[in-house]
Amino acid sequence: MLCPRCNSNQSDDIRFCTSCGANLQAVREALDAPEKKFDWGNTWVAEMFMSGQANEIRKREMERQLGITPEVKRYNEIKAGVICSCVGLGISVFLYFLMLGIAANATPQDAAILLRLWVAGIIRSWLASR
Repeated sequence: MLCPRCNSNQSDDIRFCTSCGANLQAVREALDAPEKKFDWGNTWVAEMFMSGQANEIRKREMERQLGITPEVKRYNEIKAGVICSCVGLGISVFLYFLMLGIAANATPQDAAILLRLWVAGIIRSWLASR
């Protein structure tokens, strides 16, 4: 075997070069491993030209490899709904107290308008969480 660092001839049964100390076992493993050919099917160009059905199959396969199951998707959907509802409720409570402060100095007609706007905000946040 030829040492890649110092180009000296070494016997095949030793692990390290006697001249420079290079690891010859790693060289043997690298020489024994076959080279992988480049797969043009895994490029972004191939993905761009995929049909809709092939793209869906590839997407499912990628999700399966990443461990995203339908149950995980369902939990994520529930989590997103809870977060959206909590944010909507928090904004509604904030706006309620803000409008109380603004309405204290306003006429009763202005207070009624502000109250209607607050109710419209609650309805919008409720519909967004559905």
